[in-house]
Amino acid sequence: FASNPQDIAFLSAAKAYVSRTETNPNPTPELEDFDDGGDVLVLDLNEGTMVSRIDMHPYVDESTIPRPVGFAMADHHVWVALANLARDFQSAGPGTVVAIDSATDSVAHVFTIDGLVNCGNLALAPDGTGLWGTCNGLFAEGGDQQRQRSGLFYIDLTGSEPVLAWTRSGDAL
Repeated sequence: FASNPQDIAFLSAAKAYVSRTETNPNPTPELEDFDDGGDVLVLDLNEGTMVSRIDMHPYVDESTIPRPVGFAMADHHVWVALANLARDFQSAGPGTVVAIDSATDSVAHVFTIDGLVNCGNLALAPDGTGLWGTCNGLFAEGGDQQRQRSGLFYIDLTGSEPVLAWTRSGDAL
């Protein structure tokens, strides 16, 4: 299947994550062939092999596929935005951002960006205190709806736990 890799995050000289946007509609039952998609692959760069995968399907609606897109590294986590779009791109679930603990390769935090959809780009604030993200909206809905469901968000990383602190729709911008 066309896995559509989107981004890579280097955790060390020996380890990296790769986001795979597409989900295989007919994966084999074998887990070791890594043909599921909709995930973050864990790579061993020294061996040039896939070691494991972090499934993103549990963090989106059942009517959509996760479509992990962009990474940002912050607060001892690798953050990934999930576009959360239907296979035919005609509908979307809420914007979703997942934080992965790179020491355990497990999901540590999940944020739902209510009102915004099709999120993909993430960036660490210059001072390292927060994470900014963008959402594109759903183009299939037409201009007015797309502007309302596109926008920006900010996750504050200064407390003991990250907090979704701010969102603005494309209309407000």
